[in-house]
Amino acid sequence: MSLAAKEVYMDWKEENESIFVQGVIDCVFEDEQGLVLLDYKSDTIQGRYKGGFEQARPLIENRYKMQIDLYTKALEQIWKRKVDERYLFLFDGAHIMNI
Repeated sequence: MSLAAKEVYMDWKEENESIFVQGVIDCVFEDEQGLVLLDYKSDTIQGRYKGGFEQARPLIENRYKMQIDLYTKALEQIWKRKVDERYLFLFDGAHIMNI
């Protein structure tokens, strides 16, 4: 997907330039509520954060929010439909996060 650099890099100060963004969406499906975007993550949580998942949660959300926002934008542009729910699934501990 091609986007204005300012959409991807919030601190972009140069003239408006297009950049190419690419990625692979792990899973998208439709349920009773609509389209659901699910992305799998292999981040280590156990033993890395003293507070476990609750301490890691805001850091992980911050780390991946832009990626999920871009995947959402791409799906909505291509399919001309709203993405209704967005989740990260963390293999370490089998945690699911609504983004």
